[in-house]
Amino acid sequence: MKKYKIKFPAKFKKRPALPSRLVFIGAAVLFGVIFSAGYTWRVFRTSDYFKIKDVVCRHEQGIDLSYLKGRNIFAVNLGKQTQYIQSFHPDYKAIKLVRVFPDRIFVYFLKRKPAALVKLYKNFIMDTEGILCNAPADAGELQLPLVVGLETRIFGPSAGKRYDLQETGLILSIIREFERNRAFKNYRIKKIDVRNISDTSIFLLFPPEAADFSRGSNRGIAYDGLEVKLGQDNIRRKLAILGGVITRDRLDLVNIKYIDLRFTKPVIKYGNVK
Repeated sequence: MKKYKIKFPAKFKKRPALPSRLVFIGAAVLFGVIFSAGYTWRVFRTSDYFKIKDVVCRHEQGIDLSYLKGRNIFAVNLGKQTQYIQSFHPDYKAIKLVRVFPDRIFVYFLKRKPAALVKLYKNFIMDTEGILCNAPADAGELQLPLVVGLETRIFGPSAGKRYDLQETGLILSIIREFERNRAFKNYRIKKIDVRNISDTSIFLLFPPEAADFSRGSNRGIAYDGLEVKLGQDNIRRKLAILGGVITRDRLDLVNIKYIDLRFTKPVIKYGNVK
């Protein structure tokens, strides 16, 4: 009887064992690469060529970061340094350190956008995120709304901290909606009073062309501001109504004592009406 041999496909054939010599060469090459990388990294971290000679602060002056000079540029932990600098300068929203090889560090500062000046035991700046910042000496020149009434709501205030209060949310809402409304293009909020949140008021300064001051018996109101009682809800709708009221022809803004928007229809009280 004729015998047949079974032939298996090539993929089932037993592969020859990898020569041990190739394994040894591969391991030697890998070890050499690791050793070379480690040696190169050590040279970089110890070479005078990579010692920091300059620290350049962009967009900010007067901050001394000279303590970074002389350190190896690779040895500086940028993340930790950012946190360290931020802890001393909470008035900045973000601080970024960038290596510029071979021997310079660039530092970029992103300032917070101021929204209001808050009267507490001393004045603070509140940014658009509700975070308190130290007020600069020239804060008055920023012409920010002065917020009063938080003295009994915020105790021991510190820069860099956010205070999540109903009042702070309301203040930012008023400022945001006021800036969005084109009717107030030439107007400015002088003061926001939140001593009683349900009776929240703003005080507006208006341009001379908005009223005939020659007829005004209460001329001081132009400097103290026109009081507008808003309350604490429906701020967008109320400011839209206010925009329509103040742009109305022949409205005697100078002699208005206050405008009350807490009710269904606006109430306008004149100073010469008892």
